[in-house]
Amino acid sequence: MIIRKAELEDVEQLDMMFAKLLEIDKIYDDNLKSGLTMQGFFSKRIMDEDVIAFVAFDNDNIIGYVFGYIQKDNKVKVELEAYIESIYIEESKRKTGIGTKLIEQFELEAQNRGVKYIFIDNKVNNLVAHNLYSKLGYNLFIESRRKEI
Repeated sequence: MIIRKAELEDVEQLDMMFAKLLEIDKIYDDNLKSGLTMQGFFSKRIMDEDVIAFVAFDNDNIIGYVFGYIQKDNKVKVELEAYIESIYIEESKRKTGIGTKLIEQFELEAQNRGVKYIFIDNKVNNLVAHNLYSKLGYNLFIESRRKEI
């Protein structure tokens, strides 16, 4: 397995993986539309200077990615913060350490770019993600609540 920075040539595969991620997210969030796609999501943002994105390859196929950004225009915070917006690993490759390696690569890049804190969100009932992030040292920081009206 090889991990490298995501490039423009990767966006088609990344868009397909993101669509799969959205389908999985529907399990945890009944407010997501079926068949939702974000076609072009990555192509619009992959080259932004504040983006941090890595892909994991196995046999010339992308098998996972991590995508996030550095929040530089925050006029309230003293230290730079980064946000991991999405992470996806192909189902057949999960629980093999790829997610950990991708997040660690994101952290290293963020640290090299002066970031002090990294944030990542996950749904309360997504225990797999919760356990991974806890294992990597991410602590509960903000609690968000939702009410159906």
